[in-house]
Amino acid sequence: MKFNSFTKTILVVLLWGICIYKLWIDYDHEYLMDSLIHNGLIIIASIVSAFAINSDYSGYKQEKKLTSFFPSMTVLLCITGLLLTTYFLKRQDQTPTIFYATRNTSGLGQITLDFRANNTYKLGRHHFMSANYQRGHFTIKDSVIYLDKSYVSEHIMSDRFLFKTNPNFDSTKKGNVLEILFGTPEDDVKAKTVLYQINHNGQTIDSAISFKVVQKPFD
Repeated sequence: MKFNSFTKTILVVLLWGICIYKLWIDYDHEYLMDSLIHNGLIIIASIVSAFAINSDYSGYKQEKKLTSFFPSMTVLLCITGLLLTTYFLKRQDQTPTIFYATRNTSGLGQITLDFRANNTYKLGRHHFMSANYQRGHFTIKDSVIYLDKSYVSEHIMSDRFLFKTNPNFDSTKKGNVLEILFGTPEDDVKAKTVLYQINHNGQTIDSAISFKVVQKPFD
């Protein structure tokens, strides 16, 4: 079946558009099969693009018109769009971390708070073989971190966090491995600082979980 330039252009834009859209919406939602799906979509788009380019070249040899390469030019623009999207998405996570806090939850889950030097933060909810992230901005004043938005959930009950010394910290005592992995932040004797959720009156919310401030992994 032979396609005209308009049909080839629409097909190329559709396939690469799906690749870019899928990459964009999945960037802050990690799942085990994401990479395979993304690579599969890119392979399909690349195969169709290769056929389009080859068809353009055959058409040019017959008609000797540069307009025959319009679908091919569209392919290059789409690939450039994909590369730019990837660059700007990854750029969000290239700013150095100044504070990193974690809290283990049930079912091998974990919540992380990654505070960056450019006053942005990344809130992560990690589950078995998946993770979801939310981003925003923060400010720090008098040992209190203020988030730019509130998260009404089981674990995050406030937009304010207080830095406080861990009362159980003991530099001479070795922490229990199971306790460090699955216990509360207060039980981790190696966590020198704990991040508590507080209300707008500056009082600790007793029913809210706290986080241990640690060295960011792979940093």
